[in-house]
Amino acid sequence: MFGIISPSNRAAEIVRKFRFYERYGVEELYVYDPDVVRLTGWVREADAFQEIAEPDGWMSPRLGVRFELSSGDLRVLRPDGRPLSTMLNWRKKTKRQRQRAEQERQRAEYERQRNDRLTAQLRAIGLEPQA
Repeated sequence: MFGIISPSNRAAEIVRKFRFYERYGVEELYVYDPDVVRLTGWVREADAFQEIAEPDGWMSPRLGVRFELSSGDLRVLRPDGRPLSTMLNWRKKTKRQRQRAEQERQRAEYERQRNDRLTAQLRAIGLEPQA
């Protein structure tokens, strides 16, 4: 299980989920706080979770992924070393896509307004622009 701390998912909720996952046999639990770039993790030993002392560079025994924090952000790497697409990466990618779409929309609007101005100028001098 992997959780990201967010405004809608704060400490009380994390504690509740932790107890639930511990009770029902989840083998590993990771919680990431992007505001302070902190990863906390636990692995099951016997009937309880044991905290991972150093999660930076930790390799999940169950999933085979490695967690890295050295870049100033969380990176989750597959066993072959390629980055795993996480929800955090997806959100960043989606944000970039929204920014690009907004830039494209603004560019298209600028071009439309420019074409309208040029059309009006041509008509003002007695020329009818071709469609």
